[in-house]
Amino acid sequence: MRTRATTTMTAAAVLLAVLTGCGDDGEKKGDAAACKAAVLKVMEDAGEGRMPTGDKRPGSCEGLSEKELQDLSADAVKEYTKKKTEELTKDLDGLGEDATDAVDKELDDALKDLEDAGAQ
Repeated sequence: MRTRATTTMTAAAVLLAVLTGCGDDGEKKGDAAACKAAVLKVMEDAGEGRMPTGDKRPGSCEGLSEKELQDLSADAVKEYTKKKTEELTKDLDGLGEDATDAVDKELDDALKDLEDAGAQ
């Protein structure tokens, strides 16, 4: 789990460097929503072990100012981190319930065995 988080954060840092490393040429206006979706896709891929290749920013990010890129990248990182935290919390909660159920079953079985032994 720690490796996946490290990989994801590394990808986010690489992506941020790529996104903000190129100046705004002012020729066209990018699509902020599509750019953010592209950033989230890169982070999802990195979370699955697929690191980004190359140093070209997504086409939807071309034309956005450096400030816009920084803001949407920060928003994307927050959104991704929140989503992953919620998923991990849910997974951990599930593990806790499963473990509790297993212990309860073992205790019930042990109690039944004791009662059966006492009845003989």
